[in-house]
Amino acid sequence: MATHDSSCIIFKVLAKVQLTLAEWLLFVWDPCPLEDIFQRQFIPLDCEFLVAKWLQNGSVQLKEVYHISPKFALEQHSVGYWSRQHGLQWRTIGFYNRRKNLRGLELLVGVSEVRFYNKNYLKNLTVTNRVKR
Repeated sequence: MATHDSSCIIFKVLAKVQLTLAEWLLFVWDPCPLEDIFQRQFIPLDCEFLVAKWLQNGSVQLKEVYHISPKFALEQHSVGYWSRQHGLQWRTIGFYNRRKNLRGLELLVGVSEVRFYNKNYLKNLTVTNRVKR
């Protein structure tokens, strides 16, 4: 029960900060699935949130967790493993390559035409409608 209480405290803190301003590492001893732990906490796509979960054999599994959108299920990817025998074993796949599949998320975008002028063009502009006094 203490683990549940402490995770509630952690998520109360997380609700008050901008998650994308830091990299997070949460140690979990609770045997319950990560989906249950993160059921009420949205972890944004651009947030690096790692969970170190202790396993029964004394090793630690490192998982990256995030949501593609508030309406999507929690994404989990194994990024590393630690054991006394082998030390830390880390996957070398980059952040954006790990998150390139948006699972069918539809993005609504708008595009505006922007014209770029070089400096010489802007210097040679003259105002033709000057106010005479």
